[in-house]
Amino acid sequence: MDNFEEGFIGKKYIVDSKTIEAGNGTWNALDVTVSRILDGNKEKVGSYSRNYPSLGETFFPFVLNNKELALYSSQYMYTRVMELPSCRDLGGEDKDNIDYKDHFCPVEFYIPVYRKVTSPEEAIGKKLEIWLTGDECFDKEYDSKNILGPIQYCNFGFVAGCIWGDDSSWKIQFLDLSESDKGIVKRDKRFGYIELPHSMSLKNAIDMRTWEPEHPWIGVTHTSWRNYDTGEEG
Repeated sequence: MDNFEEGFIGKKYIVDSKTIEAGNGTWNALDVTVSRILDGNKEKVGSYSRNYPSLGETFFPFVLNNKELALYSSQYMYTRVMELPSCRDLGGEDKDNIDYKDHFCPVEFYIPVYRKVTSPEEAIGKKLEIWLTGDECFDKEYDSKNILGPIQYCNFGFVAGCIWGDDSSWKIQFLDLSESDKGIVKRDKRFGYIELPHSMSLKNAIDMRTWEPEHPWIGVTHTSWRNYDTGEEG
């Protein structure tokens, strides 16, 4: 079997896309194939159509409540969630629950992961619990002297994208995924109007170093435009 860490599905599911020529002066679409990696082999498990000519990073597999899921965007204006490996659409944003003025075209998703590490008393003289986040969760130096919990996905995430006519840069918004296994995705701009720095991935813009389950603080790297004569923010 492929060596996926407990609770983490990372690249267990991947997508490939093929252009569907639309003609008549309209946008091309994409035929997106979802595959599962088993024993090093790629096995198709489903597909969906996307009504936009590019895919970006609009497929992100994760686990919530022991269910394998993925954020995806079949309609370029909306974020939705599918069940894996069935690829059954569970729900999310659409024209019936998001007003046009409130839409947000996703180009990239990110859901952080975390892991509890417990140091036994005999190792350091006292029992200590810490939380690893991001790539730290895969640091093998913790294996020999600590008790590692499973890697878990946060019940929140982030989306980079834009509204129509404001696509000169990508903005960052928050996703409440606590009910995503029921097909409910709640998006908001609680951080205000913030831009993802040019050429930076959404994952790299989110700093989870100070986060713990009972300490909901994160760092968000973003671009701030300033008038260098006056210091005024633009």
